Amino acid sequence: MSVRAAFEATVQRLVGLQVLSVDYRDLDPLDGELEHWDHGDWHNAVMGIELHTSEGTRTVTWGSTFECYGIEIIEGELGEDLCRNGPEGDSFWSRAAGQRIEAATIGWQRWKVGASSWGPIRRWSDVDVPIALRLDFAAGPVWLLVAVPEESGGASVGGDEMMVVLSGALMRDLASFDDRSFAR
Repeated sequence: MSVRAAFEATVQRLVGLQVLSVDYRDLDPLDGELEHWDHGDWHNAVMGIELHTSEGTRTVTWGSTFECYGIEIIEGELGEDLCRNGPEGDSFWSRAAGQRIEAATIGWQRWKVGASSWGPIRRWSDVDVPIALRLDFAAGPVWLLVAVPEESGGASVGGDEMMVVLSGALMRDLASFDDRSFAR
């Protein structure tokens, strides 16, 4: 089975899981103060999103399986060396708690990559990278995007952080997809 097929199968195994609670993971701050995670129509989950489900924890994070920073899904938590930072109180996740994932869709982008710091130097090539994961609940959709938020209000897609996007309009602004239904 190819790496892409194995990843797609992992994503499809999320469908039907009942999400009981969610934790965002962040780096332990040097100054003792955690970053603010709630920015209205998006949340900053930095290192990843832990979905605590009826079948155990599934974590959505970023990694380099597809050469560039893309979505990774692992069974279990990220680790105790990272701190929990959100979500709290009334949020999308409080409304989705107890609901099953109805659909899971990958947002792929084709990137041109060259010499890699994590592999041998090679010629430029096109690589399909899973940069977003859309999860549909009865409460609505949510997008988990590999991106670093920018102070200007945008984001650097494909960076080494995770954003939780709660608005289709914002998702369309942050990342363009050939399949426009992905961010509806």
